[in-house]
Parts: sequence; C-alpha cells; structure tokens
Amino acid sequence: MTDARFSVPTQGSYWPHTWAVAEDLIISLIQEGDIDDSTWQRFCADAMTPGVMCHLGVAVGNPSISSVQRRASVDALKSKQVTAVMNSNIARGVVTAVGWLGLDIKGFAWKDIDIALQRVKSTKLQPEVIKGLLEELLRRSKAPSIKDLTR
Repeated sequence: MTDARFSVPTQGSYWPHTWAVAEDLIISLIQEGDIDDSTWQRFCADAMTPGVMCHLGVAVGNPSISSVQRRASVDALKSKQVTAVMNSNIARGVVTAVGWLGLDIKGFAWKDIDIALQRVKSTKLQPEVIKGLLEELLRRSKAPSIKDLTR
C-alpha cells in the first residue's frame, strides 16, 4: 500500500472527523458528532500542504459541520478538485452549499463509489489504490466498510 499519514484517534477514542494524506490526495471521513474547531483547523492545514491537489471527502450518517468550518474548508480546498461521497440528504446539502461558495465539487452516493473514485484526479494514485486507502481510513476510524456502505 502507498505510504499515507493518517490522522485518526488512538485506540478506544472516537473522532467524528478523520483523514489521511497520501501523495497528492487528502481523504477525509466525517461521521456523526460535533467536530471541534482545533481538529477542523488541523484538517485544513493538512489540506493546504504543498503538493496536495485533490480531495476525496466521505460522510457516514448525518455529520454536523458549522458554517465557520464550511467556510474554512472552502478556503483550504478552493484550488483543489473535490469529490464527495455520502448517502445523507443533510450531507448532500452541505456539498451543494460548499459548491455555491466556489468549490470545484461533485457529490456521489455510496453505491457509486467506483464512479466517484474515477473522478479523483490524482496524478500519483490509481483508483484501486485510493479505494484501499479509503478502506483503511474507515477501518482505523471504526466506521463501516465500503462493502457495508454500498448495500
């Protein structure tokens, strides 16, 4: 597997927002629960890392993101190609709102994960590698697997 830097909780802890950076891609997972601003700022800083050109954002359940956090993410991701995967109507609303703020973003349902992965324009990682990294992020974050999410 490609080397990646995972920002996930220690054993026994839960974070509603986790992510991984690999090559020119940042993958983020948002689950249910309030996300503290310091965690969100760490994610935004990682998203602005030189060389990160695209973002795959996935949501499980009904995540809660404040308007300040949405704005910070738009600022951090404004020059990147963003692909979002979720089943929640609330999360799809967030994608729409963030798109209105000027982000190059397209949303997909979990059942269309393979189509979504084709949209991710990493110049260094192939879709099957990205899918493996996403599965590892889900596992480390104690989230359902891709198989479970696509049922």
